[in-house]
Amino acid sequence: SIGFKGDADLEYLKQQNIKNLKIVECNNQLYKDAFDYLIKLRGEPMSVPNEVLLYLIAKEAASDGVKVLLSGEGADEFFGGYDRIFTWALYAQEFVLEDFIEHYCYELPAENTKLVYKFKSIFEQVSHLTPFEKVRWFFIRYHMPILFRRLDFSLMAAGIEGREPLANIHTFMQALKVSPSQLMTDGLGKIPLRNIIAKYMGKDFAFSSKVGFPVDLRKVFDYTGNETSYEIWFKENLKGVGI
Repeated sequence: SIGFKGDADLEYLKQQNIKNLKIVECNNQLYKDAFDYLIKLRGEPMSVPNEVLLYLIAKEAASDGVKVLLSGEGADEFFGGYDRIFTWALYAQEFVLEDFIEHYCYELPAENTKLVYKFKSIFEQVSHLTPFEKVRWFFIRYHMPILFRRLDFSLMAAGIEGREPLANIHTFMQALKVSPSQLMTDGLGKIPLRNIIAKYMGKDFAFSSKVGFPVDLRKVFDYTGNETSYEIWFKENLKGVGI
């Protein structure tokens, strides 16, 4: 596992006495050096800050002789795991594109842009589906391949192959048998998966809220203004590719 010193999840793991667990503690300089290397290697902007951490943990694994790492792509997309957007879709009376864009995009695109028209053309393909199934279809058809590409790039940059065992047709077919209301409760998604984990880790652990992977880029890149981490991420990526 990987994170920054003092991260709550790393401190939790340290208390669990998990056999053969190796924790990698990142720091600001290590992160920035890896970011600079990856942006030059890729030659295009990266999608999210934890791509850098994926590379660093793969690099550590490679130094231990590991050849393949497993990842969890597919769980959120199949089982309604993006809580905020899937909760909206579950209770929406109708699919309103502007509402979807507001929930999905980190930065709202301007009206009547190519991106907005692209979203419109995408969802016209599935006008017969419910709002929930439209969103799930979008995540599986368009979002999940981006995650595969991100994982493949970050890991292969360290000489490691990535595998996504949940992202298979058998798991997908099982997910389709579960109604949206059974996938979500009280604003939490992936209920079938949470029930499985609860048998091993307890209900409190299994039903904790979903939290994104935090990287405080204000510290990494020495920003002192009011920019959010994602605003800094966009700026540094564009700067890295010479834009």
